[in-house]
Amino acid sequence: MDSAQPHHHHLTADEWDAVAAAPDFQALARAKRSFVTPAIVFFLAFYFAFFAALAWWPEAMVRPVWGNLTLGVALALAQFATTWILLALYLPLARRFDGAAADIVKNVREGGERGAVPPRSSERA
Repeated sequence: MDSAQPHHHHLTADEWDAVAAAPDFQALARAKRSFVTPAIVFFLAFYFAFFAALAWWPEAMVRPVWGNLTLGVALALAQFATTWILLALYLPLARRFDGAAADIVKNVREGGERGAVPPRSSERA
């Protein structure tokens, strides 16, 4: 395999069971859900609220908010901004999650019981 290609962790069923049972993996999954679930709920609510507003309040959506920019166009552009903001918030967390997951897999393969999950920034102080 070319060293420039990413290394993928191919786990056996027993290794997957050990990873899933590891307390640090369960903590990692909870930490990931604590960001992903509210982010998805917020994004979908914002997304569908935009279309609901278009359907039920079309007169408000054509109201200019700044020059020729209407409220509907501003909210549509806000969909893009929301996506990029959520991405910017998630990327540092994803790097931490990926590193912690790799540590857990390494520990399981080495026969350890626990992986290492770095503390959250609020827990470091």
